[in-house]
Amino acid sequence: HDALRSRGRVNKYGQEAQHHNAERIKWVNQGLNSIKETKILGREDFFVQSFNFHENRFAESSRYAMLLNQTPRLFIETLAFTALFLGVALALAVGQNRSEVLPVLALFAVASIRLLPSLNRVLLSLTRMTYYRPAAQVVLDSRRFAANSSFAKCQTSFHASSIAGHGRTHRSRKYR
Repeated sequence: HDALRSRGRVNKYGQEAQHHNAERIKWVNQGLNSIKETKILGREDFFVQSFNFHENRFAESSRYAMLLNQTPRLFIETLAFTALFLGVALALAVGQNRSEVLPVLALFAVASIRLLPSLNRVLLSLTRMTYYRPAAQVVLDSRRFAANSSFAKCQTSFHASSIAGHGRTHRSRKYR
């Protein structure tokens, strides 16, 4: 339950970061494209304030996402240490001999030391995929839009018909 809530937060921060990054780029482009008008009208502060607002929001979203990236690692390491400690305490409480418990404890300790970094990398990758999913979705949506737009279809069919007269029978994907 807590992992799903954390994944939802990471996704939310990813959406916010993608939105504010796009806004930052938009304000820089608008400021640079209208530099003469901006200077003449004395509106530099407007563009700077708009950019700074989105810059701060982007940084905040990125900071929280990085914090949530580290949370699984700390949680897993704490859980592994607690499990080892409880296992030893339980074994000693039921009357197990220390010489019998020590090799098993060492085995689990070595196994957890070897497995924890890999498990942390997997969880970090999953968290990053969740965080960057909104940005990837924008790219996929724009790609689908470009592929389905009538302009792209006209260019592709025009190019295909023009090369068909030259003895080629395949459709070119040059303009896709």
